[in-house]
Amino acid sequence: MPNLLAPRTPWWRRRRTIVALLVVIAVGAWGVSTARSPRVRAVRPERRDVVESVVASGRVLAPARVSVGAQVGGVAKAVAVREGDRVKAGQLLLELDDRELQAAVAQAQAALASAGAGLARVETVTGEVATEDLRQAGIAVKRAEEELTRQRQLFKAGAGTRRELEDAERALTQAQSQARAAQARLSDAGPAGAERRRVGALRSEAEAALRLTKTRLLQARLVASSDGVVLDRKVEPGDLVQPGRELFVIAPEGETRLVAQIDEKELLKLAVGQHALASAEAAPDRLFGAEVSWIAPAIDPQRATVEVRLRVPEPPKFLLPDMTVSIDVQVGRKAGAVVLPIEAVRDRARGPWVLVARDGKAARVPVTLGLRGAGFVEVTSGLAADATVIPVTERAAKEGGRVRVDVAESAGPVAKVGG
Repeated sequence: MPNLLAPRTPWWRRRRTIVALLVVIAVGAWGVSTARSPRVRAVRPERRDVVESVVASGRVLAPARVSVGAQVGGVAKAVAVREGDRVKAGQLLLELDDRELQAAVAQAQAALASAGAGLARVETVTGEVATEDLRQAGIAVKRAEEELTRQRQLFKAGAGTRRELEDAERALTQAQSQARAAQARLSDAGPAGAERRRVGALRSEAEAALRLTKTRLLQARLVASSDGVVLDRKVEPGDLVQPGRELFVIAPEGETRLVAQIDEKELLKLAVGQHALASAEAAPDRLFGAEVSWIAPAIDPQRATVEVRLRVPEPPKFLLPDMTVSIDVQVGRKAGAVVLPIEAVRDRARGPWVLVARDGKAARVPVTLGLRGAGFVEVTSGLAADATVIPVTERAAKEGGRVRVDVAESAGPVAKVGG
């Protein structure tokens, strides 16, 4: 039986014992909970120089593609260039067999000589003959007038007959008609005369024919119109060449440009004058500079891209038309920006936020983003300087759940962002 006479423990001692027991239980429960919390890697914000780039694949755009063909037909006698050759303005590309054209030139020269002789004949012989004819006609008119005067006097005196008078009148009329004809012939032989104009037209026609045949003879030698590179050759010696047929394709020398199709979501980041670095697939380790010179005013609806062209101020010698190139357009730059690794930011496109370790728990914190660099993204607001951010790759951490963190070393000094 219990000893009812033994002294009882004071109430205040019992209360202290109970409190101590509760503390022990709570500490134990906290220890068990902490021991069960996942351990995750975390990072802190840091300062870095950020360069945001838009990367695209493109090609070298030739300044132009000139299709070169012959204007006259014939047989190709010699072809002087091949694909890839660099040519200078006036350099021979193709020579046709020109024997027929040379004969046509000789024929045109003969026709011109004949027309020239005809014009000389009109100016000299015909003119002189017409002048003499007019002089003789004038003498004949004067004699006919004298004879008519004499016959009128005889007829009036009764010594002559009417028939003799009429014959004298007809003779004068005939002499006057011949004088007018001689005058017309002389006028025709003059500078404004019809005969002179006709023969002059024949000479002009012969001169034009000679110029045409000489031009066609020159066209038998096809030359480059400007400096450039031969991209394609479609003729061989002995081929029958037809006028207008494409024989060569030449890219004239000029400003080297690049062209790329960039996703339309990057459009607002692009601007004329932005600097870019590019490299050709043929020489990926040899970078060269470029500059955005043109942005298409419309989007390609089939590919949802915008065409961008870039000028290359100092193109490397190995760069050829249609080469495939990789283009890195620098669309933004900021020195000393506060950044996080890209994998530390969640839902970047819809509503960016980060998972922050706070008081042993993972909490959701919305943030505002700025430039995006290589592996890093700028945070412009929403994040405290001492924030401990859990990357997306730490899948054990859940929003609202307990976590234990190991903070990774920062590559730069910590800075406060937003507040």
